[in-house]
Amino acid sequence: SDNEILSVFSHELGHAVMNHSRDIKKMIFLKTIVLFFIFSIIFMDKGLYADFYIYNLNYCMILVLLKAFSELIIFLLDIPYYQMLRKNELKADCFAAKCGYGLELKNILIKLSRNSLSENMVHPIAARVLSTHPTLIDRIKKDQDEEHESLNDYLEMLRRI
Repeated sequence: SDNEILSVFSHELGHAVMNHSRDIKKMIFLKTIVLFFIFSIIFMDKGLYADFYIYNLNYCMILVLLKAFSELIIFLLDIPYYQMLRKNELKADCFAAKCGYGLELKNILIKLSRNSLSENMVHPIAARVLSTHPTLIDRIKKDQDEEHESLNDYLEMLRRI
């Protein structure tokens, strides 16, 4: 329906109004700095190479070690990044609800879930570690909690634009 399309649009507008792209850029920059710092430590640590029986500086082996460590490091750095993304999704949902499209947004999220166009049946731990979006249950629960707030927050947000 038209209102469901408007609910999705207002959700995406919420991302823009709350400047979530800035948050994403900051987090990616921070992740990059941390990765370079850790990689520089790995690259310079001769003791680490001795632990792997590498006694001559061999760039191929260093790249293998960097690859091995990078998977774990990136996984650990992604946990707070994904948590931030999930919070941003819930904030955008709240923005759509404050625009008057809370029910329509719930309906479209349920339809997407039913048609397997969204993450479906994700284990709660996996959803909190590996997913960029909250589960459908979390989104609906958060939306119900936020329905009781006044429209003043929404109006103040629009004044800042």
